[in-house]
Amino acid sequence: MKTRLNRLGILFFISLLLTGAIAPYSKIQETTAVPAVEANSQILIKDELYFGTSLPQGKQITEVQWQQFLNDEITPHFREGLTVLDGYGQYLNSSGTILKEKNKMLILLYEPSFEKEQAIRAIIKKYKQQFEQESVLRITSKVRATF
Repeated sequence: MKTRLNRLGILFFISLLLTGAIAPYSKIQETTAVPAVEANSQILIKDELYFGTSLPQGKQITEVQWQQFLNDEITPHFREGLTVLDGYGQYLNSSGTILKEKNKMLILLYEPSFEKEQAIRAIIKKYKQQFEQESVLRITSKVRATF
């Protein structure tokens, strides 16, 4: 009985392999290959900053206020470029309440430097103070970029 089950299992596996339901190992290796590195690519730091736009007492940071902050506090440090996206998210605040709010996501790509790191820390600190925010989410990663 055991031998018959083993044979049935092997036959089932072979049929799956033949029909393409299971990719052979060599096919898996092909699809997971590392892409070629382009000659003009470079390693940069990518920061994503998530700025909540809800204020205490249910008010919102206006688009004019955001643009002013962007122009005065962020752009002078990242003149080479940046991206801002509008988003919507939720988080668990320090008192255990789930808050839902609109946000601004700032994406920065830059060569690693002490000056850029200090600028980002200053931007976060200023935003928290100016707009009474509990936090600004920051995600930092090393990326390969090609322009």
